[in-house]
Amino acid sequence: MLRYILNNLAGYLRIRVEGYSPERFLNLCCYHGIFLWNLRPAKGAYEMNIRVRDFRRLRPMVRKSRAKVRIIQKRGAPFFIHKYRGRKLFFTVMNITAQKAGRYRCPSVLFRVDTASCTLEFKNRRVAWDIF
Repeated sequence: MLRYILNNLAGYLRIRVEGYSPERFLNLCCYHGIFLWNLRPAKGAYEMNIRVRDFRRLRPMVRKSRAKVRIIQKRGAPFFIHKYRGRKLFFTVMNITAQKAGRYRCPSVLFRVDTASCTLEFKNRRVAWDIF
């Protein structure tokens, strides 16, 4: 679960590898420490997910294996932010609305203890106690 959250925050790509030797490409990626996941065969090619920073390191491996790499999908926070970069006011208003709605539905302070007067206030009712 943590890896899923981190990959979404950093951004990842769904790619398709096809061409002369996609298996050699996979072996080279493994050798160079490039993390691939959700690897699936698809009509003489392979589809997989890869982190954005690792995608930039693929060029030498693509040339050596004579494979073709195509981006199918772009996922994660960087791509979401880039897509909606012109709608800052919309997200600001949505954030403020959600905070106000959450404040009325679920109060953060359910009770308060006043040690000076030895009272406990719980949902507008006061309860007093004796220390000794």
